[in-house]
Amino acid sequence: MLLSALSFTLHYFAIYKKKPLKYFYDPELKFFLSIMALIFVISLLINQFSNNNNGSIKDLLFHSVSIVTTTGFSTTDYSLWPSVIGFLLLIGAFIGGCSGSVGGGIKSWRILIMLNHAHKQLIKIIHPRAVVSVKIGSKVVDGSVAESVWGFFSIYVISFMLLLFALLATGLDFTSAFSAIGACLNNLGPGLGEVSANYSSVTSAGKGILAFRNDFRKTRNLHIISFIYSNVLERIAKYSNKDYLFLSEVF
Repeated sequence: MLLSALSFTLHYFAIYKKKPLKYFYDPELKFFLSIMALIFVISLLINQFSNNNNGSIKDLLFHSVSIVTTTGFSTTDYSLWPSVIGFLLLIGAFIGGCSGSVGGGIKSWRILIMLNHAHKQLIKIIHPRAVVSVKIGSKVVDGSVAESVWGFFSIYVISFMLLLFALLATGLDFTSAFSAIGACLNNLGPGLGEVSANYSSVTSAGKGILAFRNDFRKTRNLHIISFIYSNVLERIAKYSNKDYLFLSEVF
């Protein structure tokens, strides 16, 4: 599970190019493993100090890796654990695997770019004349790349909110609906609440919404939205042109 969530470019360099040290110097890999370790440690502490400490260390570790890498395997009913652990694991699934991996989620490199870009903006607020660049490791990230990442994230959030509203309208409770959309959006599988084991309790309309979201994700929603948006703008421009020509002839 863990290997599949790492960048296959790193695997290529380590195996075929005989450069295994690439694993140790990759900033995205360090960030991804740090997030996974942090989620596991926090889950362990919550479980230990909670009255409902049903999860063993082995189960907590397995589910931390399984959910964060968006593999979706389960060895026990984690809905019996403290609810905050379930939400913490789901947040990890939103972050997802590394770029160039088979893992779902937003991807760690996008989160890294957004965090670094946010840090840059804070520095510029404090020191307006400072020249600060967004860096991932030793590489400078171009401004257009950061803009495209924020554009992707905004579409991600908007589509999540719209689909969450649609699923709530079918009568599903908030926890189940939120986790179901998150699971489909991040290619995860299991959710929380009524969808922790399966989706049999979801209505036919709800299943249709989730199936649409799954298919939409697999066809790269950003590309589809860009295509539709460009066509709509083209049509608006064409009709606006006609109206302008008509008015110029009249007057």
